[in-house]
Amino acid sequence: MSARNIHFNYDKENKLKGVGYELKYLGARHRVELPNVIGLGAVYSSLAAICVGIIYNVNLDKVCEYLRDYKSPVGRLNVVEGIKHTSIIDDTYNSEPKSALLAVSALKIAKIDEGAKKYAVLGDMLELGPVSVDSHRQVGEYVAKSKIDKLVVVGERAKDIARSAKENGMREEDVFAFDKSEEAGKFLQNRIKQNDLMLVKGSQGMRMEKIVLELMAEPLRAEELLVRQDKQWRGR
Repeated sequence: MSARNIHFNYDKENKLKGVGYELKYLGARHRVELPNVIGLGAVYSSLAAICVGIIYNVNLDKVCEYLRDYKSPVGRLNVVEGIKHTSIIDDTYNSEPKSALLAVSALKIAKIDEGAKKYAVLGDMLELGPVSVDSHRQVGEYVAKSKIDKLVVVGERAKDIARSAKENGMREEDVFAFDKSEEAGKFLQNRIKQNDLMLVKGSQGMRMEKIVLELMAEPLRAEELLVRQDKQWRGR
């Protein structure tokens, strides 16, 4: 079994709307579409689900059909419509080195309109112990080598992401650092332009979903779309 021709899908306005691939199994090919999720992690998870279906003798075409309805939990690589006709990849549930690299890879391969920008908005990865500095630096290096247009970091540890990105070729004027997520959110509100694409990710303690709240086109849906909602968001 293998997944080939992995691709992101887009709507008529060129907004990111999911991932798809060609499944090859026992010489046959099947089209798998996951319109509600993005990223390579979703591909790996769907392959595991397909294996379970095969073990229980579920028709493979039916399994692929069922997968179209799958939606990942909030804060896990969900696409949220942003202000100014932008898009947000909301991965704010948590963060650690491997998931951060996977999330940045999704931002890397996503297509955007000419003239639009990609923003990696990354907070501290907490509780990493002695590997913390090296892990943050690894993410910064990957951001720079992925040719992401702008990097915004939140927190003291995430400054190592910024330092590493600049050391690996990212321009000083394209890297921004903030102590709190609310500060980063207000900065981005004024900075982003039409068709920009933003990845927002960080450990739970960084409350990166507050950035998504500042940027989402429908803040009244915060309780539905975001993780760790605050009571004061209700009726906003």
